[in-house]
Amino acid sequence: MKPPTQISAQGRLFFLVTLFWAVLLWRSPNLLLYPRLWAEEGTFYYFSLQERGFTSTFSLIIRGNFQLLTNWITYLATIAPAKHAAYVTTYLSMLLTGIFAGLFGLLSIQRNWSLLLSGVTVTTLALLPHGYELYLTATNVQWLCSVSVLLIAILDSRKWNRFQRTPFYIFAIISGLTGVCSVMLAPIFLLRMRFSPSQFHVKIGAILSTCAVVHVVIILGNAHPGRAFSSDLFTLTFPLVLQSIWSPIFGGGIVDHTVKLLNGEGRHWTWISIIYLASLFLVAFVVLSARIALRDTYLPLILLGAWIYVSMLNVLGSIGDPNG
Repeated sequence: MKPPTQISAQGRLFFLVTLFWAVLLWRSPNLLLYPRLWAEEGTFYYFSLQERGFTSTFSLIIRGNFQLLTNWITYLATIAPAKHAAYVTTYLSMLLTGIFAGLFGLLSIQRNWSLLLSGVTVTTLALLPHGYELYLTATNVQWLCSVSVLLIAILDSRKWNRFQRTPFYIFAIISGLTGVCSVMLAPIFLLRMRFSPSQFHVKIGAILSTCAVVHVVIILGNAHPGRAFSSDLFTLTFPLVLQSIWSPIFGGGIVDHTVKLLNGEGRHWTWISIIYLASLFLVAFVVLSARIALRDTYLPLILLGAWIYVSMLNVLGSIGDPNG
């Protein structure tokens, strides 16, 4: 298959970004026509930045969490008239999804995927459950940044010059300072070196690692007393299985009902073991199929490693000790 030309590549990027936005508008028109401030956007960030200058965006820490990009977006919302503040946070957050969709488009060009496959994938991403909350709120741009950083981890940078690489470094710095989600991926860039060495990805990994140190200092300086983290293997892995594998297949309602049944009188280890085993076969099937379809070894393994590692780390940090 002939690689896309530069013009067709630009057209593809424009089409995929536009398609992503169009699907968002189709699925959640009221959220774009009548935006609102979401959760912490109004109660914490907007309220805290109303009487402060722009420089405060570099120091505002909410509940031990430093999100530079969220601070910037919310600060711009405070400059606008109050009745338009939600428009600022919603549409600037939506603008960031263009970077995400554009990075996927760039990946599809490098992998020589068909426009149909790329369009279907972008549409699926825009229709993910709770996507409206992820894509259209300044509070959650940290998650969008982290997925974008993951796409950067699997891009091929060998043909890029210094000028073309610079925007990715800047984006990595901003993403790394926007919550801890992106810095979690620093080890993934090191894992990539095992399969396809790249100085570009080493630098991105170093940037994220440096940002991770900043977040560690912030968290230690703003720790919540009495917070105990769980190291229970079941707690770390079962949410990963249910949320990442079973929910997309069977839907949240069925999974929620299943959890209630399993939490009846003690844990039903037989059914839990069956769920684990079935999940293992599903993951193995998807990884092997991806290796065959993509004719690539490292890409499926990197994505698999990122999924398991980041999911477990999120559970570790969000649930704490369920018995405490």
